[in-house]
Amino acid sequence: EGGDATLQVTRGLAVGGTAIHDADPGNELTLEGINLTEKLAQTTAIAEAARSESDLLGAGYGERLDINHQDTRLQLHLWGTHTDEDFFNSNSLQYNGESQYGLKGAYKLDDKDRLVAEGLRTTDSTTGAAQTGAEVKLERALPHNVKVEAGVRHSEANAESVLSAPALPGTLVPVTPVAPTLPPGSNDAEAGYTSVLAKVTVPVPEVKGAEAYGLAEKAVDGSGGEEDGVGATYALNPTTRLYAQHDFI
Repeated sequence: EGGDATLQVTRGLAVGGTAIHDADPGNELTLEGINLTEKLAQTTAIAEAARSESDLLGAGYGERLDINHQDTRLQLHLWGTHTDEDFFNSNSLQYNGESQYGLKGAYKLDDKDRLVAEGLRTTDSTTGAAQTGAEVKLERALPHNVKVEAGVRHSEANAESVLSAPALPGTLVPVTPVAPTLPPGSNDAEAGYTSVLAKVTVPVPEVKGAEAYGLAEKAVDGSGGEEDGVGATYALNPTTRLYAQHDFI
């Protein structure tokens, strides 16, 4: 049993609440939460906080923040989610103990150039896994709808993230991740790379909505990684696209 309620405090600010009680004898659960939504002319911010108490995990907290901004020059999306190891919500896609923080933005420098940045950090306090990825690139529009991109990418992951990675399709996945056993001295090991990349995208002649591209990426940190690829996209309609890509790694 449970319910939701929302109160419009001002024209742009809304406050909501949720209360749920599940009397499952195998895992009795109480979940309570509050959320705030602020809508300005070009920015929307959402903040949520929740507390759960369950027979399986005990009591824990979860939080989420999501900010979107759109104007003629800047598009920005910031988000962050965090849950305690003892937080439990069967309707959430996020495991207990997981945290994720991200940024995705684009800034229009002029009529031809755009700066794009993206970053993501995920951690799991249950297993100790941590992964980080970031990319910054410059996009330039050329005549005849040709687009050129050049940038830098960095990615890293610790040993725990490899040992606690999700199982392959068709195999069993535990409901709660189990902390892996690592060799002595390897707990702080990080694996990753830093690379430079370039991509050229051109329209396909006589095929409306189709584009083809070639890309190249090479590590600059001594790891020796290199990737070349070719691909294409086709817009079936304004909201649906088909993608195909082949990589030489």
